[in-house]
Amino acid sequence: MFKSALWAVYCVGPESVGAKLDLVKATLGCSEAELALAVRKAPQILRMSQGKLSRTVKFLNVDAGFKLQYILHRPQILGYSLQRRLMPRHYFINILKAKGLVKENIDFYSAVCVSEKGFVQRFIDPHSKTIPGIADAYTTACSGKIPRDIKM
Repeated sequence: MFKSALWAVYCVGPESVGAKLDLVKATLGCSEAELALAVRKAPQILRMSQGKLSRTVKFLNVDAGFKLQYILHRPQILGYSLQRRLMPRHYFINILKAKGLVKENIDFYSAVCVSEKGFVQRFIDPHSKTIPGIADAYTTACSGKIPRDIKM
Protein backbone atom coordinates (compact mmCIF):
# COMPACT_ATOMS: atom_id res chain seq x y z
CA MET A 1 0.00 0.00 0.00
CA PHE A 2 2.85 2.39 0.74
CA LYS A 3 4.09 2.09 -2.85
CA SER A 4 0.56 2.77 -4.10
CA ALA A 5 0.30 5.84 -1.89
CA LEU A 6 3.65 7.16 -3.14
CA TRP A 7 2.58 6.55 -6.73
CA ALA A 8 -0.72 8.37 -6.11
CA VAL A 9 1.12 11.37 -4.65
CA TYR A 10 3.54 11.31 -7.59
CA CYS A 11 0.66 11.19 -10.13
CA VAL A 12 -1.33 13.94 -8.45
CA GLY A 13 1.70 16.04 -7.62
CA PRO A 14 2.80 16.99 -4.12
CA GLU A 15 1.33 20.49 -4.44
CA SER A 16 -2.08 19.10 -5.39
CA VAL A 17 -2.34 16.45 -2.67
CA GLY A 18 -3.86 18.85 -0.14
CA ALA A 19 -6.49 20.01 -2.60
CA LYS A 20 -7.26 16.41 -3.62
CA LEU A 21 -7.58 15.36 0.03
CA ASP A 22 -10.00 18.25 0.61
CA LEU A 23 -12.01 17.16 -2.43
CA VAL A 24 -12.21 13.54 -1.26
CA LYS A 25 -13.09 14.68 2.26
CA ALA A 26 -15.88 16.95 0.98
CA THR A 27 -17.26 14.33 -1.41
CA LEU A 28 -17.34 11.61 1.23
CA GLY A 29 -18.33 13.96 4.05
CA CYS A 30 -15.78 12.52 6.44
CA SER A 31 -13.39 13.59 9.17
CA GLU A 32 -9.60 13.80 8.83
CA ALA A 33 -9.19 10.45 10.64
CA GLU A 34 -11.74 8.72 8.39
CA LEU A 35 -10.08 10.23 5.33
CA ALA A 36 -6.66 8.99 6.45
CA LEU A 37 -8.04 5.48 6.94
CA ALA A 38 -9.74 5.51 3.52
CA VAL A 39 -6.58 6.73 1.78
CA ARG A 40 -4.54 4.11 3.63
CA LYS A 41 -6.88 1.37 2.40
CA ALA A 42 -7.21 2.71 -1.16
CA PRO A 43 -4.59 5.32 -2.07
CA GLN A 44 -5.80 5.23 -5.69
CA ILE A 45 -8.73 7.45 -4.69
CA LEU A 46 -6.26 10.34 -4.77
CA ARG A 47 -5.81 9.78 -8.51
CA MET A 48 -9.54 9.81 -9.30
CA SER A 49 -11.05 12.78 -11.04
CA GLN A 50 -13.57 14.89 -9.19
CA GLY A 51 -16.25 13.83 -11.68
CA LYS A 52 -15.69 10.09 -11.30
CA LEU A 53 -15.47 10.33 -7.54
CA SER A 54 -18.64 12.39 -7.16
CA ARG A 55 -20.63 10.28 -9.68
CA THR A 56 -19.63 7.04 -7.99
CA VAL A 57 -20.33 8.33 -4.48
CA LYS A 58 -23.69 9.73 -5.65
CA PHE A 59 -24.68 6.39 -7.18
CA LEU A 60 -23.61 4.38 -4.14
CA ASN A 61 -25.16 6.80 -1.65
CA VAL A 62 -28.30 8.07 -3.38
CA ASP A 63 -29.25 5.44 -5.96
CA ALA A 64 -27.99 2.29 -4.23
CA GLY A 65 -28.79 3.58 -0.74
CA PHE A 66 -25.48 2.89 0.99
CA LYS A 67 -24.50 5.16 3.85
CA LEU A 68 -21.27 7.11 3.50
CA GLN A 69 -19.81 5.05 6.37
CA TYR A 70 -20.28 1.90 4.26
CA ILE A 71 -18.31 3.52 1.44
CA LEU A 72 -15.63 4.91 3.79
CA HIS A 73 -14.94 1.47 5.25
CA ARG A 74 -14.69 0.00 1.73
CA PRO A 75 -13.02 2.79 -0.29
CA GLN A 76 -11.74 0.28 -2.85
CA ILE A 77 -15.32 0.16 -4.19
CA LEU A 78 -14.77 3.66 -5.60
CA GLY A 79 -12.16 2.31 -8.01
CA TYR A 80 -14.55 0.04 -9.90
CA SER A 81 -16.24 1.15 -13.10
CA LEU A 82 -19.61 2.73 -12.42
CA GLN A 83 -21.12 1.80 -15.80
CA ARG A 84 -19.54 -1.61 -16.31
CA ARG A 85 -19.49 -3.08 -12.80
CA LEU A 86 -21.25 -1.18 -10.01
CA MET A 87 -24.52 -0.33 -11.75
CA PRO A 88 -25.06 -3.69 -13.51
CA ARG A 89 -24.28 -5.73 -10.42
CA HIS A 90 -26.47 -3.60 -8.21
CA TYR A 91 -29.32 -3.82 -10.71
CA PHE A 92 -29.14 -7.60 -11.06
CA ILE A 93 -28.69 -8.28 -7.36
CA ASN A 94 -31.84 -6.22 -6.76
CA ILE A 95 -33.71 -8.28 -9.37
CA LEU A 96 -32.61 -11.49 -7.68
CA LYS A 97 -33.57 -10.13 -4.24
CA ALA A 98 -36.99 -9.02 -5.50
CA LYS A 99 -37.64 -12.52 -6.85
CA GLY A 100 -36.40 -14.11 -3.60
CA LEU A 101 -33.53 -15.89 -5.34
CA VAL A 102 -30.74 -14.50 -3.13
CA LYS A 103 -30.59 -13.51 0.52
CA GLU A 104 -31.72 -9.99 1.38
CA ASN A 105 -28.58 -9.32 3.42
CA ILE A 106 -26.09 -10.13 0.66
CA ASP A 107 -23.05 -7.87 0.89
CA PHE A 108 -22.83 -5.70 -2.22
CA TYR A 109 -19.11 -5.10 -1.77
CA SER A 110 -18.44 -8.85 -1.86
CA ALA A 111 -20.47 -9.12 -5.07
CA VAL A 112 -18.51 -6.24 -6.60
CA CYS A 113 -15.07 -7.59 -5.66
CA VAL A 114 -15.57 -11.03 -7.18
CA SER A 115 -14.29 -11.47 -10.73
CA GLU A 116 -16.63 -11.20 -13.70
CA LYS A 117 -16.53 -14.96 -14.20
CA GLY A 118 -17.17 -15.55 -10.50
CA PHE A 119 -20.12 -13.15 -10.44
CA VAL A 120 -21.72 -14.79 -13.47
CA GLN A 121 -21.20 -18.28 -12.00
CA ARG A 122 -22.60 -17.28 -8.62
CA PHE A 123 -25.45 -14.92 -9.50
CA ILE A 124 -26.39 -15.19 -13.17
CA ASP A 125 -25.94 -18.80 -14.34
CA PRO A 126 -27.89 -20.47 -11.48
CA HIS A 127 -30.94 -18.35 -12.33
CA SER A 128 -30.88 -18.54 -16.13
CA LYS A 129 -33.78 -21.02 -16.19
CA THR A 130 -35.84 -19.08 -13.64
CA ILE A 131 -35.27 -15.75 -15.37
CA PRO A 132 -35.00 -16.30 -19.13
CA GLY A 133 -32.62 -13.88 -20.82
CA ILE A 134 -30.81 -12.85 -17.64
CA ALA A 135 -27.36 -13.74 -19.03
CA ASP A 136 -27.84 -11.67 -22.19
CA ALA A 137 -29.35 -8.81 -20.20
CA TYR A 138 -26.39 -8.84 -17.81
CA THR A 139 -23.94 -8.74 -20.73
CA THR A 140 -25.89 -5.82 -22.20
CA ALA A 141 -25.86 -4.00 -18.85
CA CYS A 142 -22.09 -4.46 -18.52
CA SER A 143 -21.61 -2.78 -21.88
CA GLY A 144 -23.24 0.35 -20.48
CA LYS A 145 -26.72 -0.15 -21.93
CA ILE A 146 -29.86 -0.60 -19.89
CA PRO A 147 -31.49 -3.96 -20.56
CA ARG A 148 -35.20 -3.69 -21.31
CA ASP A 149 -36.14 -7.36 -21.34
CA ILE A 150 -35.61 -8.12 -17.64
CA LYS A 151 -38.22 -6.87 -15.22
CA MET A 152 -38.16 -6.88 -11.45
